[in-house]
Amino acid sequence: MIIKRCSKPLGSFLLGLLFIMVASAAWAVPSIPGEVFDDFEDGDTSDWGFFGGNNAGGGGGPAGDRPKEGSYYLSTGWGGEGTASGFYGGAFKNLPNGSQVTLPADPWFNVWVFNQSDSTVDSYTLEITIREDTDGNGWTDGSEDSFRLSTTFTNPSFDDSWTLLSAPVSSFTNLGTGGDGTLVCSGDMLLQALVACAGVTLAAVATSLEIPLGDATLRAEGDLDFRGTLGVSKEAPVGFQAIRLYVDPDTTAAPEKVEKLLELTARYCVVLQTLRSAVEVTTARVSAG
Repeated sequence: MIIKRCSKPLGSFLLGLLFIMVASAAWAVPSIPGEVFDDFEDGDTSDWGFFGGNNAGGGGGPAGDRPKEGSYYLSTGWGGEGTASGFYGGAFKNLPNGSQVTLPADPWFNVWVFNQSDSTVDSYTLEITIREDTDGNGWTDGSEDSFRLSTTFTNPSFDDSWTLLSAPVSSFTNLGTGGDGTLVCSGDMLLQALVACAGVTLAAVATSLEIPLGDATLRAEGDLDFRGTLGVSKEAPVGFQAIRLYVDPDTTAAPEKVEKLLELTARYCVVLQTLRSAVEVTTARVSAG
């Protein structure tokens, strides 16, 4: 497993792998430049923990019969009662403070997954959860950030081959548990885009109107029900229900000119106007080649 290196460290870093309807799976490190936090090459997985699910369970350890590269990989096996169990269990690893991964501005998570052809299930969902530990106690109590990537594998992919899962951490689902902002979700990025666009537009309008402008403070906040995006409640909406942009320009201009400055900033801010107009967005699959 690899997290790419960058400049901002976490107080502590936790990785969780959750298995839903899975018979067996394995992990190894892909040969992609980045920060490796476990390559299993020491043949020791005692720093990984395992837990069972609903009338199901399993475990794992090092194996060397079919590594993607190197000598070892983490092999796991799980058993249960099929769909009646639902959640089979998971594995986790806590990184001590002395072994922290330093995340870049746009970190990607990479992991290889091996699906056996003799699996006894039709499909399963692999959930990879990254949890922040700001107090450094080796665990998260729910007041810190948690981000999850869910990937469903179906029977046709059970072909005794390694599959690379690679995704930016920004695409992980924010579980809405708090944190110090080290890890951001798509909602945070949307508000950041609004503030950035409004700031650039504010400066351009001030120049056009010949309004003296020193430092300006812009802040955006929004109302978001996380039950919607997490699929907890079908009634809860997905997305922001309200967004508020606050602008505090440092200027000696007359009040009427400041009002005009803010009016034109809102009018010509691309992100703000796009949000207000509820523009139609289409999605389409693009086939490779």
